[in-house]
Amino acid sequence: KILTFFDISKKTNRIIRQNIWTSIIVKVAFAVLTVIGLMTLWLAVGIGDMGVSLLVLINGMTIFRYRIKFKDINIEHLESDAKTIICNSCETKKIIPQHHGRDMVEREGKLICWRKLLSSDDLEPCEEELPLFCPKCEKIREVV
Repeated sequence: KILTFFDISKKTNRIIRQNIWTSIIVKVAFAVLTVIGLMTLWLAVGIGDMGVSLLVLINGMTIFRYRIKFKDINIEHLESDAKTIICNSCETKKIIPQHHGRDMVEREGKLICWRKLLSSDDLEPCEEELPLFCPKCEKIREVV
């Protein structure tokens, strides 16, 4: 959950910066156009103030779509009973690494990210893969 909150906070900060810069640029541009005489004061106030306020509000509300993107996923769908990787040849043990806050899953002789197993448009798929070969003896490790 903490990793999810970090992702959401990064996206929120990016939207805040977008809103601030959009507001500043539009207001400065409309102020210059009004001083030059290419725009009336009422039009500058109407579009430059109220229009930009609505635009900033709508852009800020896009953060709510991340509620769907970062929703909790049913643990039974992703559950992996394996917790340890063991090399029988050199007798080394290693805990299964985590990716995106959950254990990686064994598939086709390698460890893959749990997001790759999802067929959902809500989450971006992850292509992270780790081989099951032992770095010391180059033999295949067993997931237990």
